[in-house]
Amino acid sequence: MRKRKNPIIRLMKAKTVSFVTGTDWYEPSIVDLRLYYNLLNRYIFKGALSKPQLEIDRLRGAWGYFSGYNEGKNVLFNRSHIVLTNKYPTKQLFVIALAHEMVHQYQWEIVGPKRIKEGLRLNINHGPSFLEWRNTLNRFGIPLKRAY
Repeated sequence: MRKRKNPIIRLMKAKTVSFVTGTDWYEPSIVDLRLYYNLLNRYIFKGALSKPQLEIDRLRGAWGYFSGYNEGKNVLFNRSHIVLTNKYPTKQLFVIALAHEMVHQYQWEIVGPKRIKEGLRLNINHGPSFLEWRNTLNRFGIPLKRAY
């Protein structure tokens, strides 16, 4: 029996049209966002991330952003929000931007509580805990950079 290729790897290897020469932009729906969030969480983050509030909005100057917040003073790291812009030159860039924001969610939900317990400051940035995901994401064809 032939093993099926991972859907993320298959997408990232698909032929793309340059946004400089192409006229069609990929406009993700909220259904697309949920689908790719679930795929990335399953295959890359091993299901470790909780379901955040997901949103598509028109953004200027960014492909997306992550925000984490608390509800109540005794509950830490329980809410997160990922917003991605409404147009991308390619579907691959959409997945790259989503993976980038999910790394920030990982910093918030998984790394954050450990740092607080150790008496350290919370770091949701592009430092070492962000860049440690570079090799893992590269195995799926997803480059991880500080900015796009």
